[in-house]
Amino acid sequence: MRDERIGLIENSDLTLINKLLLLLVFLGEKPATEIILRACVEYPYKNTIKPKERLIPEIKELLNALGLSYSVRIIYSSGHVFLYISRDQETINGISKSLYPRDDEKFGRYMGFPETAIEAFLKKRPKLNKERSRKIVESKLLFFAGFVFSEEFNLKELKEFSVRRYLAVRKNSPRLFWENSIFCKYYFG
Repeated sequence: MRDERIGLIENSDLTLINKLLLLLVFLGEKPATEIILRACVEYPYKNTIKPKERLIPEIKELLNALGLSYSVRIIYSSGHVFLYISRDQETINGISKSLYPRDDEKFGRYMGFPETAIEAFLKKRPKLNKERSRKIVESKLLFFAGFVFSEEFNLKELKEFSVRRYLAVRKNSPRLFWENSIFCKYYFG
C-alpha cells in the first residue's frame, strides 16, 4: 500500500529535482540531501514566483509531516537558503560539522554519493570523461546523477546508485516518475 505522505511531496511547491531528492531521502534511498533556494524560487509550470521567505515555512511543515530531520542555513550575502534534510538528526549534525571547515569527503558520504565518485571528485582517481558524462546527464537519469562519476567504476556507480534510485521513484511515485520522463524528453529529445 502506498504511503499517503508521498502525495505531500508530489503536491508540494518544490521544483521537480527537489521533490525527487526529498522522495529519495523519505524512502531511505539517500541518507540526506541538500536543497538550495535562490532569492525567488520560480515555478514556470505554475506561472508563479514565490519568494523564499514564504516557501521556508511551507517546507518546514512538509518535512515535519514526513518525519524528517533538517537544518536551515541562510547565506545573506548571496540570498541563498540551504536546507539539509535527512531521516535522522545525527546525520544532520554530521553534515553541519562537514561544512565548517569544508570537508567534501564527509559531505559526499552524508549525501549518499558512491565512494569511488567521491574519490573522483577529490581527484584521487580519474573522472569520467565529459562526453560520456554528458550522455548520462542527457538521459532520464539526469536527476539521479548528482555526483561526479569515476572513469573506472562509472557503470557500477550508475547501476548501484542512479538506476536504483530511478527505479525506486518509478515504484513509489508514478507521478514524479512521469514528470521526470516528460522533463527529460522535452529537454533532451
